[in-house]
Amino acid sequence: MVILISGCTVSTNETEYKTSAQEVTFQQLIENPDNYRDQDIAFTGKVLNNMGSLDDTIYLGDPDSNSTDQGIIVSDIPLNFEGDQENLKKGDTIKVYGKISGRSTVTISTTSTTPGESFSYSGPAINIAAMYIEVVSS
Repeated sequence: MVILISGCTVSTNETEYKTSAQEVTFQQLIENPDNYRDQDIAFTGKVLNNMGSLDDTIYLGDPDSNSTDQGIIVSDIPLNFEGDQENLKKGDTIKVYGKISGRSTVTISTTSTTPGESFSYSGPAINIAAMYIEVVSS
């Protein structure tokens, strides 16, 4: 199961939104996405790929595990985060605030000449409309 996060615009105050979002763990979201439908949520994930200034997708894994069997895809980066995106690197932890907007099927693949840097996934995805993203640790 993968979670796809797409950007959108929010009209509420950023601080109020972040304060009111329900904190969920990565695993809670992967295992029971329907429990959080139509709710503002916040969760953290570990970046699985090195970023570049032209990349428009961030692949996240469980921040408490080295497994890449389940993950979250962050695409259409929110405007408040675009400047920070190119500074992300594999292993950084980010926090995402948003709302589940549906489900889809995705096929993603990144390649690298460095062993362990490539990433691929094909299967169901949980779509999340991202309101805000922030770096937790690098």
